[in-house]
Amino acid sequence: MIYYVHMKMRQMDEDVAELEHQGVKMFDKMLENNPNDPFALYHKGIALDNLGEHKQAIELFKRTLEITPNDLRVLNSKAFVEVKINALEDAIRTSEIISRIDADDFNGWNIRGIAHHKKEQYDEAIKFFNIALQKDPNNFTCLTNKGYSTLLMGDFENANKLFDKSLEIQFNNAQAIVFKIQCLSELGRYDEAIKFCDKVLNHDPNFAEVLFYKGMIHKYLKEYEEAIKYFKKAETVAPNIVLVLYNLAITYDYIGEPEKALIYFDKGLNIEPNNTGILNSKGFVLKNLKRFDEARECFERVLEIDPNHDDAFGNMIDIMDDSDDDSL
Repeated sequence: MIYYVHMKMRQMDEDVAELEHQGVKMFDKMLENNPNDPFALYHKGIALDNLGEHKQAIELFKRTLEITPNDLRVLNSKAFVEVKINALEDAIRTSEIISRIDADDFNGWNIRGIAHHKKEQYDEAIKFFNIALQKDPNNFTCLTNKGYSTLLMGDFENANKLFDKSLEIQFNNAQAIVFKIQCLSELGRYDEAIKFCDKVLNHDPNFAEVLFYKGMIHKYLKEYEEAIKYFKKAETVAPNIVLVLYNLAITYDYIGEPEKALIYFDKGLNIEPNNTGILNSKGFVLKNLKRFDEARECFERVLEIDPNHDDAFGNMIDIMDDSDDDSL
């Protein structure tokens, strides 16, 4: 089975970020004239949330709700940000308020489903996604959410059907695309998964996640040259994603090119110096090259970060045995 880690490969465009900063300044001026202007408070919160200042955004939404307590728009924004920062009980309470004010409001039910999903309560999450879908049957985001909970319960066939339905409504739904690839892989339908990747890439050749996942399928199938080709394409689009660099390194080692593997391990460590997976794997490759001192440094570093790292501890023992044998 192949389990993928979802990668955030798209960052806010610098021009968009600058517009958000300008918006914050504009709303600050409005609040100088009227500190209780709900419009300015709310929209400053939205801008700060977009800039990653989530806790400040929530405080502004709270201030807005003191003035307009039943404003569903503000309540929805507050609940979404609470989910984003994993304040899940707060999100559930806020979503319950939304549903009490308006039982037909889709977001109250959908947000509650997301919160339960993030608490790994997938049955409960699906219950609330089903209520949300009664309010809005063609909401592709909610269909994707329900599909993801279904996927994590191991029901890949039904999850795949939900992602298909979501993609019928919105084909460029990135999450549904990624999760559908995972479902097909889990079901062992690798040819179908590759064809689906190709269909997506024909539409968007720079879809970094799909390039990466297609590489992962080829790697799983031991088609290492093809895997490297797609990992390198993903690296071109998203050069600072550690998971891409790590898999490039591992795959180069598989095909007997350890020096290239070490280059990509180092690229990954330049981004995440304390990544124990990369440090341990780099040490293992160095050990096989009989570069024992360098390998030991990697394993020691892993054990500094995580003293309970069994693989690194085992590799340290192996390296002592190997270096002793080599000295005979």
